[in-house]
Amino acid sequence: GSNKCFPKAMLSIQECRNSAAKINTEIGELINQCHVHKDLITLETKLKDALSEFKASIARELNKASDNEKKVERAYSEDTKGNASIRITAVKEMHEHHGKFHCYEVVSYVGKKYGKTLARYSGFWALNKEVTAWMKKEGKSSLIENIPALPKATPKLFGAHDVDFINSRRSELEDYLNKLAKLPSIFHCPAVRKFLELGS
Repeated sequence: GSNKCFPKAMLSIQECRNSAAKINTEIGELINQCHVHKDLITLETKLKDALSEFKASIARELNKASDNEKKVERAYSEDTKGNASIRITAVKEMHEHHGKFHCYEVVSYVGKKYGKTLARYSGFWALNKEVTAWMKKEGKSSLIENIPALPKATPKLFGAHDVDFINSRRSELEDYLNKLAKLPSIFHCPAVRKFLELGS
């Protein structure tokens, strides 16, 4: 009778061995996963530290840039103190492939600053838009209604090259610039400085 039970006993032992081997493999995989998980946690910590340092570095650079900008603005405020005098000293006829147009020679004295530039009529319109956008951005929207009106555009076929019209337009644009120059903090506007070429 004992011989009949022996194969069953052997089978049971083999099953135990197979189960043990399987459990051992599963334990090994779990250990590997724990190592991977631990590595991921370490990597996540390093990435968080690196991100924090990056954000801190960006904040430092922004503060530095802001401080430098304030220094420039203070220096510029000192240099632009006093009366502003802006004149359009000449109107120059220019030619290009599709016809001719006029440029206005603008000479500016603003405090200690001097500028001289040539600008087309379209340049004045662009300046007007940029000044409006700057005022909105800087929280000076209440000043927008004080921006002087530009002289209206005139069709090219309707006297745009007439001498009297050109002289009248020169006078109107000069008046526009001098009224603009009287607005508070207007020379802090980068577009105005760039247009008049007053320097930084």
